[in-house]
Amino acid sequence: MPLRKAVKENRYEVAEFLIGSGMRPDPDKDTELLYSALENQSLPMLQLLLPFFDLNRPEADGRTLLFYPNLTKKAAEILVQSGARPDFTAPDGGLPYQAATDPETSEYLKALYFELHPVIECQPDSTEETRTMDWSERFTTTRVSVSDLVPVECEPATGKFKIQFDGQTYNTSDRFITSFARKLKFSNNIFNCFTAEEVFDRVQQRNPDVAFKVTFDRQGNEILGVVDENKKILPAEIACNVLASDPRIQKIEYSNGVWKAELLLTETFSIRGDSEYARKIWVHYPVDGVNMPCIYLSVLRQVCSNGMVAMVPGFRTDIEINDESGTHLSRLLRSYNNENGFMALESRLQTAQNTLASVNELLRFENLLASQISDKASVSQLQTRLEEMAGDPCARYEITALNNIAPKKRSLLPVDCSVNDLFNFCSELTTHHDNIIFRVDAFNIALGEMLAQEFDLEEIYHNRQPAQAFHLNDMKLTENIYQESAERRHNTVFQA
Repeated sequence: MPLRKAVKENRYEVAEFLIGSGMRPDPDKDTELLYSALENQSLPMLQLLLPFFDLNRPEADGRTLLFYPNLTKKAAEILVQSGARPDFTAPDGGLPYQAATDPETSEYLKALYFELHPVIECQPDSTEETRTMDWSERFTTTRVSVSDLVPVECEPATGKFKIQFDGQTYNTSDRFITSFARKLKFSNNIFNCFTAEEVFDRVQQRNPDVAFKVTFDRQGNEILGVVDENKKILPAEIACNVLASDPRIQKIEYSNGVWKAELLLTETFSIRGDSEYARKIWVHYPVDGVNMPCIYLSVLRQVCSNGMVAMVPGFRTDIEINDESGTHLSRLLRSYNNENGFMALESRLQTAQNTLASVNELLRFENLLASQISDKASVSQLQTRLEEMAGDPCARYEITALNNIAPKKRSLLPVDCSVNDLFNFCSELTTHHDNIIFRVDAFNIALGEMLAQEFDLEEIYHNRQPAQAFHLNDMKLTENIYQESAERRHNTVFQA
């Protein structure tokens, strides 16, 4: 084969001509060409060949190209940027940085590995037993009448108030206000027009026998949602135990009245030009029964361990629990299969990789950064990196800011990155730097909305560049920690 001969003899011009003429290496049989390029230390030849091979496909010995012992640092950087996983584990447990004989290469790969898998020092916690008891006894669901709930500490100017029940005072959550108003068939804006005492007094006068179930968060000292008195609610501790006992579980956390559980499935798929992806699901279970439990489709980009959740109705499955023992929920999780949904998600991700992003889509993520990160220095740093990834569109279109482009034109102008690059940038941020983000779900919702509809330049401007493995691996964004982020970490019940 002429191409094989040209590569082995390190004749770059000939190999480039042959590939440009339509000759392609066989990804199943010609991996030796990559090793020839490495042996010849020909980086241009290596870059010429990389797009035709899956760099995470193991050889017969179970190792990938990153295990090549004489790898130089520059070659390693090219491989990682093209999608090679620095945390790929060989059958004997070896890692790429352990196989490298060049100290500089080994240190580079080692730094990437420990960035993906940081060592966390767990301090002994003398209160661990008490904390576990808090979680198991934290939530109480009780049947009450409206007369049992007494509004106190009312603020007429803001409409805020607290609820006193059984000798204790609880903060009112948004879930309580919304569900209470829906139960009694009035708008929750009524508390902006009348004090809580007036509203509760009027309800007691007109319907003194009204009763419902309400859930109290005793650890958070908060009253949660209101549901019909006859509705079956799976107790919060049973739901948590069902989720924790699933062998696929990766994480369980609690936030704003909802258990959130991450389950890693066994199936994987590849996005051509990007990476291998693993399928995941995120189970949302409301502890107060206000909304139906649901399952969102999710993926894990394996080259950099970035997770992304498609939090839109198109990638969500609502489930209904009809018992209070947990058996039904356990069966639903074990039997869950949304093959069509995952195939649609895979197809949209491949289309995102093949489509250039528009100025409008880039600007949407820049605005999202500004709204969800309070530290202005980090916002500026991230927006600059985002525009660098997009090929500096301000210079390309000779403007000082993207906002200066007319709104109608933004969706028609391409930038020099794919829609998938925007996704990967944000998933890397939310996975590895979530401590500076106000609401991670805001990014997942934005990603899901874009996946659920046609991209601005779909089938118009095609992307042919492979996706980068990392976008933020050299940035320091972990100094300013949000209080909400600290609460998320505190409310993580299980972490695999």
